[in-house]
Amino acid sequence: MEISGRPISLAQLNAVATGSERIKLNDESLDRIHKSRAVVEKILEEGQVIYGISTGFGKLSDVKIEPDALRQLQLNLVRSHSCGVGQPLSIPEVRAMIFLRANVLALGFSGVRLEVVEFLCQMLNRGVYPVVPEKGSVGASGDLAPLAHLALALIGEGESFFENERLA
Repeated sequence: MEISGRPISLAQLNAVATGSERIKLNDESLDRIHKSRAVVEKILEEGQVIYGISTGFGKLSDVKIEPDALRQLQLNLVRSHSCGVGQPLSIPEVRAMIFLRANVLALGFSGVRLEVVEFLCQMLNRGVYPVVPEKGSVGASGDLAPLAHLALALIGEGESFFENERLA
């Protein structure tokens, strides 16, 4: 199934969540992601101060982050938001989560690198499902904790299910 950033029907979501439907980005989404990322690269190159890209978050939004510390900031953000607890979500729930997140990123509004979206697609296509606890919130947005657990797998941390085995 091609991911385009367009609305997804319940039938499409169900097909991916409960089956083995493979996903891939369409050409339009590839172009949007590249253009969006180019904007972020330009901002970084020019040293512009943009919230969450070259600054801290929340009360630290007025703190400019040095370019050599941006990678560590992003890692710390994912790690700090990975605060979920409880039983893992089911595989169909995680498959749906991966599919929906890849589709949203395909809109090209986030400035994410293409490799991130392609990696999400490959995780789903190859049967690698991050362990996402059923409960958790960081108080600002209820989806940040589950998404952080999803992101842990993208950076080689946390746990994932693969071939019915829970692995570090």
